[in-house]
Amino acid sequence: MRYVLIFISYFLSQLSCYSQEKCGTDQYQQILHQRLSLPENEDRFEGWIYKRISEKRISNFFINENDETIYTIPVVVHIIHQGEALGTRSNIPDEQITSQIETLNEDFRRLNADASSTPTEFLPVAADIKIEFVLAKRDPEGLPTNGIVRKKSQLASYSFNTDRELKAQSYWPAEDYLNLWITTISGNLLGYAQFPTSNLEGMDVDQSISRLTDGIVIDYQYMGTGYNAVAFSKGRTATHEIGHFLGLRHIWGEGGCSSDDFCDDTPIKSGSTEGCPSAGSVESCGSVDMFQNFLDFSDDLCMNLFTTCQSQRMRTILENSPRRKSLITSKALQDPIVVANDLGIRQILSPLSGDCSTAITPQIEVRNYGLNTIESFEIDLYIDNVFIEKISKNTIISELGSSLVSFDEITIAQSGVCSYRFEITETNGVDDGNEENNTLLVNVSFSEEEQIPFFEDFESSISKWNFQSTSGGSSWSQQQAPYQVINNTGMVLSYFQSPAEKYGETDFLISPVFDLSSLPSADISLKYAYAAYPGNITDVFTIAVSTDCGNTFPEENYVFQKFSPPLSTTGLSTDAFVPEGTGDWEELDINITEFVGNENVVIAFIGHNGGGNNLYIDDFSITSENKLDYDLSLRSVYNTPAVTCGEDIFPSIEVKNSGINTITDFTLNYELDGLNHTLFINDLDLLPGKTYTAKPGIQNIDNGKHEILFSVSNPNGVADQNTANDSRNVFFEVNTESATNPIRESFEDENFLKSWSFVRPDQAHNWTVTDVPSDNSFNKAVKVDGYNIEEIGIENWLVSPSIDFSESNEASLAFKVSYANVQGRNDRLKVLISLNCGRSYDHVVYDKKGADLAVVQQSEEWIPDGANDWKTETIDLSEYAGWNQVRVAFVIDNQNGNNLYLDDIEFFTTSEPNLLDIEDEKVRIYPSPAKSTINLKFDLKTKSDLEVQILDLMGKVVNEMEYPNTLNQTYQINNLNVDNGIYLIHVSGSGIDFSRRVLIWN
Repeated sequence: MRYVLIFISYFLSQLSCYSQEKCGTDQYQQILHQRLSLPENEDRFEGWIYKRISEKRISNFFINENDETIYTIPVVVHIIHQGEALGTRSNIPDEQITSQIETLNEDFRRLNADASSTPTEFLPVAADIKIEFVLAKRDPEGLPTNGIVRKKSQLASYSFNTDRELKAQSYWPAEDYLNLWITTISGNLLGYAQFPTSNLEGMDVDQSISRLTDGIVIDYQYMGTGYNAVAFSKGRTATHEIGHFLGLRHIWGEGGCSSDDFCDDTPIKSGSTEGCPSAGSVESCGSVDMFQNFLDFSDDLCMNLFTTCQSQRMRTILENSPRRKSLITSKALQDPIVVANDLGIRQILSPLSGDCSTAITPQIEVRNYGLNTIESFEIDLYIDNVFIEKISKNTIISELGSSLVSFDEITIAQSGVCSYRFEITETNGVDDGNEENNTLLVNVSFSEEEQIPFFEDFESSISKWNFQSTSGGSSWSQQQAPYQVINNTGMVLSYFQSPAEKYGETDFLISPVFDLSSLPSADISLKYAYAAYPGNITDVFTIAVSTDCGNTFPEENYVFQKFSPPLSTTGLSTDAFVPEGTGDWEELDINITEFVGNENVVIAFIGHNGGGNNLYIDDFSITSENKLDYDLSLRSVYNTPAVTCGEDIFPSIEVKNSGINTITDFTLNYELDGLNHTLFINDLDLLPGKTYTAKPGIQNIDNGKHEILFSVSNPNGVADQNTANDSRNVFFEVNTESATNPIRESFEDENFLKSWSFVRPDQAHNWTVTDVPSDNSFNKAVKVDGYNIEEIGIENWLVSPSIDFSESNEASLAFKVSYANVQGRNDRLKVLISLNCGRSYDHVVYDKKGADLAVVQQSEEWIPDGANDWKTETIDLSEYAGWNQVRVAFVIDNQNGNNLYLDDIEFFTTSEPNLLDIEDEKVRIYPSPAKSTINLKFDLKTKSDLEVQILDLMGKVVNEMEYPNTLNQTYQINNLNVDNGIYLIHVSGSGIDFSRRVLIWN
């Protein structure tokens, strides 16, 4: 019952009835993924948790023990109310909260009174989860608390769109508290939760990314037992959402009998339950529905059980996911420390984690957490573990009062990272009574200013750059980073095969400080290279801007962020990635003009360690240009198919405002085959440095090759002051030729260009048809002259006609390739599949480059000299059998390496190409003698409808068959009910008349 899910589409398509909106967890989780541009990874998550559960079962089996540990989770309840009197409406009473905690403990320990209502057939799997809940005993400062916080709301109600605003009003660290926000939720939602996240294998991305929103939100009407609407009055909304918080899915999975919740003791269910049916009265997917489960949508009155598998899932999450695991050891579970003399360091005020000044006056805030009035104290300062200064003060600090403590000014000799540690050593003349809050430290990056323009190639000393890491030891290092030459040097994040304890670490490479206060504009550029480890989505690369000298890099200042695998600049790699040439790198150009006017700007390159693969950066620059008032640039054109059979295309044209004025409208022109078309784009608010993507529909395009010239003009109705960046050419082809599988193309007849297409999207293609040696003669092949094409990264496409696979149960492809690899110049060949006649090519079935693609390494220009200079590649295309508009594209990505040749492209109706060499014959018949089966392997130049007869020596036809559309198939004649002897097999058809004797001997 474990199926790979397509994550969270159910709520997006099924938001029409009330019961389906009871829980918003699925929809909220999808919004989080979209906001962070995360790929989905439910299969990896489920694989991870299944493995952990299995390991635990085996461990318990060998030690003959069951896990009887009872885990306790501390809860803080944030009541975000509308200003009503305490105990009314959204400002719910304390009793409502305590009743909810009681209900949670009953439900998770299976002490709920309605456990007796669990149907008999589900009793064997009904489980005591052995998880309990308690309101927090300490607040984040260690002070006594009842675990309830009340704040007047800033909004009348909250939704997914205002989730951050809600949680920012009151939040306690998610690694120490289960944050439970009670408020007014707009719409019909009762509540929603944040799914567990971490960098553990198979789980979501770095825990710091979603830390400030982690927890559960419940509408105030559905909190507690007996305080709300009748259908949901037993406090089961919180039970349900905490199930999600601990990794449970709805028991119907995504909906439908082919979906599931990954628990084999919850029967497969077609969808959610409404109301409260009678026990055993509802069936779906061939079984009785377990609508009594807390992870269904039935009324609270019906809910009464978790299952054994659900228990295993929740406990596994609680034991492994960092922001869940830390809850069960949180100090919030302990009684606060109350002693007579307790002075604690509340916060460090100076220095902060980033500082531009060379003269630092360290300063901290201390607070009296004890019962006695503080009259004197001593505090030591250490820098990089070296004692610097002791402060002895006679200051009156009353209970819960605070005071600022300043140390002597310290002049920093050079830039770098220093550790400042403050330590209270004495309070009121004796040892302080509480060691927990006596020490606090900060790692500080001191950045030295550099002038703009600034360029860093990382070839020599990088002493003006700083390193920071959440672990204390950065994974950034200066290493060899092959680019145009092997010995090029760059910065490397070494994440390949990181140990598990490093998952989730964040590594900062911090630039010098730049003064942008008097500049009209600013741009940064750099190169980076990365190859994703297959299946990894937890490596993250972020470029962030700080305007306070590197102290903070807020999320709104992220100017670039990508997750693996889209982060990749080349193919996947299961080995430690090292770039092999320019083709493995991409260049980023980022406008940061929005930060001009600030004098303490620092750029950080941030890695989130997901244990995937290595990332390289090089050639960083920050520059400023005298921007024009109006400069609209056309940056790129994409989504234009190279070859399609459709008459309509829908390109995406990315336009950037490279000037200094906001643009509200402009003109988009496109010239198709000499005919000009004009579109007016308005209602914009395109700020300087920002981009806009226009998506015009271009219809009724004739069959044949085409060129489109796109251009932009007239920003805000005035002349563009820089026309050099206004236009782009795109080449493509509309080709309606079709063919039926099987197909062979040997390029001997130039008529192949009627059905096959040569395209280079940015200009005229580089394909040629050429003679190449073949044994003692020559035959034709197609070639891209990569040896002499200096442009790097361009693509040349060879595209098949539209192929009908609808009559094939299996399919495959074979082709010959000849290529010599020049070291460091990794030309690349991909084979792409389109299932919609070329409108999009979404499937990559072959991807090789460099030495992996080559038959030999050679620095001279490559020309094959015989059969040994070719290799045959085969691809199983059976997953595309049954489709009727399949196009296959051979795409060569040039890296100015060497020539690449293709020949003998052949499609088969079997999953593995039958490449049996039958030399000059058109058919091979085997075996001989034959018993019950005869094989006929055909190898015809053109397709033919064949008739096959088996005749005895008297000329009598004993069997006959017809084989239409025959080219390269192998057929079997089975169940030969004939006498032993010699027979004649006669094959006839267009261009073939062939007979051969065969001995049949049973």
